Amino acid sequence: MSEVVYQWHPDVIADFRELPADLRLAYLEQIEAIKADPKLGEHLDRRASTGNLSAYRKVKFGRDTLRGPSHRIVYQLLPDSYTPSRFRVIAVRSRADVYTTAVQRLEG
Repeated sequence: MSEVVYQWHPDVIADFRELPADLRLAYLEQIEAIKADPKLGEHLDRRASTGNLSAYRKVKFGRDTLRGPSHRIVYQLLPDSYTPSRFRVIAVRSRADVYTTAVQRLEG
Protein backbone atom coordinates (compact mmCIF):
# COMPACT_ATOMS: atom_id res chain seq x y z
CA MET A 1 0.00 0.00 0.00
CA SER A 2 1.32 3.44 -0.85
CA GLU A 3 1.54 6.23 1.68
CA VAL A 4 -1.77 7.96 2.33
CA VAL A 5 -2.34 11.70 2.52
CA TYR A 6 -2.62 13.39 5.92
CA GLN A 7 -5.44 15.90 6.47
CA TRP A 8 -6.67 17.50 9.69
CA HIS A 9 -9.57 19.30 11.28
CA PRO A 10 -8.66 23.01 11.63
CA ASP A 11 -8.60 22.77 15.44
CA VAL A 12 -5.88 20.10 15.35
CA ILE A 13 -3.31 22.85 14.83
CA ALA A 14 -4.23 24.25 18.27
CA ASP A 15 -4.15 20.72 19.70
CA PHE A 16 -0.60 20.32 18.42
CA ARG A 17 0.51 23.65 19.87
CA GLU A 18 -0.95 22.71 23.26
CA LEU A 19 0.98 19.44 23.41
CA PRO A 20 3.98 19.44 25.74
CA ALA A 21 7.16 19.86 23.69
CA ASP A 22 8.30 16.28 24.34
CA LEU A 23 5.03 14.91 22.93
CA ARG A 24 5.08 16.89 19.69
CA LEU A 25 7.77 14.64 18.24
CA ALA A 26 5.88 11.55 19.40
CA TYR A 27 2.77 12.88 17.64
CA LEU A 28 4.66 13.46 14.39
CA GLU A 29 6.12 9.95 14.60
CA GLN A 30 2.62 8.52 14.97
CA ILE A 31 1.41 10.51 11.94
CA GLU A 32 4.24 8.98 9.88
CA ALA A 33 3.28 5.52 11.15
CA ILE A 34 -0.36 6.09 10.13
CA LYS A 35 0.75 7.32 6.70
CA ALA A 36 2.65 4.06 6.22
CA ASP A 37 -0.14 1.88 7.67
CA PRO A 38 -3.47 3.73 7.88
CA LYS A 39 -5.20 0.76 9.53
CA LEU A 40 -2.74 0.94 12.44
CA GLY A 41 -5.23 2.49 14.84
CA GLU A 42 -7.83 0.67 16.87
CA HIS A 43 -11.50 1.03 15.89
CA LEU A 44 -13.60 3.22 18.12
CA ASP A 45 -17.26 2.63 18.89
CA ARG A 46 -20.43 4.27 20.11
CA ARG A 47 -20.48 5.07 23.83
CA ALA A 48 -23.07 6.83 25.92
CA SER A 49 -20.37 8.84 27.67
CA THR A 50 -18.72 10.22 24.54
CA GLY A 51 -20.94 9.70 21.50
CA ASN A 52 -20.69 7.84 18.23
CA LEU A 53 -17.14 7.50 16.95
CA SER A 54 -17.68 4.15 15.24
CA ALA A 55 -16.36 5.45 11.90
CA TYR A 56 -13.08 6.53 13.52
CA ARG A 57 -9.84 5.06 14.85
CA LYS A 58 -7.42 5.91 17.62
CA VAL A 59 -3.69 5.72 18.10
CA LYS A 60 -2.18 6.05 21.56
CA PHE A 61 1.02 7.92 22.32
CA GLY A 62 2.67 9.87 25.10
CA ARG A 63 3.71 9.29 28.65
CA ASP A 64 2.89 5.98 30.31
CA THR A 65 0.09 6.07 32.87
CA LEU A 66 -1.91 3.40 34.67
CA ARG A 67 -4.37 3.49 31.75
CA GLY A 68 -1.71 3.35 29.03
CA PRO A 69 -0.19 6.20 27.04
CA SER A 70 -1.44 9.65 28.05
CA HIS A 71 -2.61 10.98 24.66
CA ARG A 72 -4.70 9.87 21.70
CA ILE A 73 -5.04 10.71 18.02
CA VAL A 74 -8.59 10.26 16.68
CA TYR A 75 -8.74 9.95 12.91
CA GLN A 76 -10.90 8.76 10.03
CA LEU A 77 -9.87 6.80 6.95
CA LEU A 78 -11.16 8.24 3.67
CA PRO A 79 -12.88 7.48 1.39
CA ASP A 80 -13.42 4.34 3.50
CA SER A 81 -11.55 1.92 5.74
CA TYR A 82 -11.15 -0.70 3.02
CA THR A 83 -9.23 1.37 0.47
CA PRO A 84 -8.00 4.51 2.25
CA SER A 85 -6.15 7.09 0.20
CA ARG A 86 -6.11 9.68 2.96
CA PHE A 87 -6.81 10.09 6.65
CA ARG A 88 -8.21 13.03 8.56
CA VAL A 89 -7.19 13.72 12.14
CA ILE A 90 -10.10 15.03 14.19
CA ALA A 91 -8.49 15.52 17.61
CA VAL A 92 -5.15 15.15 19.40
CA ARG A 93 -5.54 15.46 23.13
CA SER A 94 -5.16 13.70 26.43
CA ARG A 95 -7.11 10.51 26.94
CA ALA A 96 -9.35 12.36 29.39
CA ASP A 97 -11.00 14.62 26.80
CA VAL A 98 -10.03 13.52 23.29
CA TYR A 99 -13.25 11.61 22.59
CA THR A 100 -15.69 14.29 23.74
CA THR A 101 -13.65 16.88 21.85
CA ALA A 102 -13.77 14.77 18.69
CA VAL A 103 -17.56 14.38 18.90
CA GLN A 104 -18.01 18.12 19.50
CA ARG A 105 -15.91 18.91 16.45
CA LEU A 106 -17.84 16.49 14.30
CA GLU A 107 -21.17 17.94 15.43
CA GLY A 108 -20.09 21.55 15.18
